[in-house]
Amino acid sequence: MHDFAAVPWYLTEQIYETFRQSAVDQADFFTSHAEWLEAALDHERQAEHYGVTILRVRMDPESFAKWCTEQSRVNDAASRSEFAELRAARMINWLGG
Repeated sequence: MHDFAAVPWYLTEQIYETFRQSAVDQADFFTSHAEWLEAALDHERQAEHYGVTILRVRMDPESFAKWCTEQSRVNDAASRSEFAELRAARMINWLGG
């Protein structure tokens, strides 16, 4: 069995800023996309050291906002993580895993 972890992945500074500006937990965000990326890559390396494969889930502001509305959720860490986990699970199922 292989261990996977889904991680919300912000491809650009603009996407990162859109999520940060609309989040209820803005204070928990890194101040820049570059800082976030450095930490995310470090986290990825640590996870892989322990045999966990990181699944980078591209975060799309529009899809996430729609999902939040449908689920009566807010833009917080728990919602972003759950959204990424659900997307990753769909990818794994689609791939036959």
